[in-house]
Amino acid sequence: MRAIALAALILVASLLPRVAQACSCVPPGDIASSFDESGVVVAAKAISVTNGPMPSGESKTHGAVDEGQRVEWEVAEAWKGPYRVGQRFTTQTIVQCCMCGYPVEANSVHVLYLHADAPHSVSMCSRSSELLHALPEIPELYLLRDRSREKNDQGR
Repeated sequence: MRAIALAALILVASLLPRVAQACSCVPPGDIASSFDESGVVVAAKAISVTNGPMPSGESKTHGAVDEGQRVEWEVAEAWKGPYRVGQRFTTQTIVQCCMCGYPVEANSVHVLYLHADAPHSVSMCSRSSELLHALPEIPELYLLRDRSREKNDQGR
């Protein structure tokens, strides 16, 4: 009888929904505030993507996580930061559960909002998204870039 009760308990427990651990972050602000808070804003193509453990010390995130993604990007358009069209840079991002990493696939094109300090990491908590989804933002990015340049020119 105990064996039947135990089997029934295991069966019921296996049918219960599992609690998923998910990324938790404050949604990004509007385009202007995201632009202001980012050190780099570019449209870039993922030239190569390497998945696997992050070598020690290469991640900005501290802790025992290590599943990551290293991506080499080629800049297609630059609105803010040191990179110019055609230049390449690398991101290193933890894509393991709950770390809010932003996984990408090779040859995909994204608008990236990154912190200024390298190595950059791409976060689901930023406005970063595939180019197709970011298309409505592009005109405003050009306006923000031009305003930023005007401010810099006035400051000289």
